[in-house]
Amino acid sequence: MTGTKDFQAITLVREDRTTIVVSGELDHATSPQLQEAADQALADRPHRIEVDFDQVTFCDFSGLNVLLGARATFLGSRASTAWRHPSQWSEHTHP
Repeated sequence: MTGTKDFQAITLVREDRTTIVVSGELDHATSPQLQEAADQALADRPHRIEVDFDQVTFCDFSGLNVLLGARATFLGSRASTAWRHPSQWSEHTHP
């Protein structure tokens, strides 16, 4: 793990859609940053939330837990949700 310096969760807002672009290693040290981005996305009350994993290089169970929690929260908000490029990082998921 390279730590938080290589991780980013950038939120892009376009009209009624919010996209969280995630890059780097998603692990116990960086998952709080993704949680913060997800919380902010919901605060904007978009009709659609997308999470783009194209640049994620690693994901451990801490990251997966944040994703599962975010998914449940997004569904509860009634915003439509899309996970973009999940196969890019799922090949590099480790316990």
